[in-house]
Amino acid sequence: MINISHRGLIDGPNKRLENTIKAVDFALDTKLDVEIDVRLVNKRFYLGHDSIQEEVTIDWLLVRKKQLWVHCKDLDSADFFTSSNIDLNFFFHQNDDLCITSKGFLWIYPKKKFTKNSIIVCTSANEIKKIQYEKQIPKGICSDYPQLIKKIYT
Repeated sequence: MINISHRGLIDGPNKRLENTIKAVDFALDTKLDVEIDVRLVNKRFYLGHDSIQEEVTIDWLLVRKKQLWVHCKDLDSADFFTSSNIDLNFFFHQNDDLCITSKGFLWIYPKKKFTKNSIIVCTSANEIKKIQYEKQIPKGICSDYPQLIKKIYT
């Protein structure tokens, strides 16, 4: 199973740490994949879920590309990645039940039906614990609790 840190978090929600270079790099150093929120503003890339936070370069993204799941938070960033043929795994969605990433993964919105080929987003530790009792286990889980996922699924 692919264990994906949601915004660089590893042991639960933390608004101060999420989508920061420090948190992302720490999660990557622990061999996790990481979902990040990216915005393109005035030809510059920024991490940030609800607003711009910390600037990153395209080189920063490319060095980490094998472990990144880039959630484009605006049309400009999605358009840039689509038109530039940059080899990143990126996606865009808002409230859709699912979307398909540029690498062909089904990215499932929280608490929606999933398949064994899905990457699901779990927003609580209880959701993660419940999944182990489902009829099928997803291909991956993105959450603020990847350390808990390691304990349960390894």
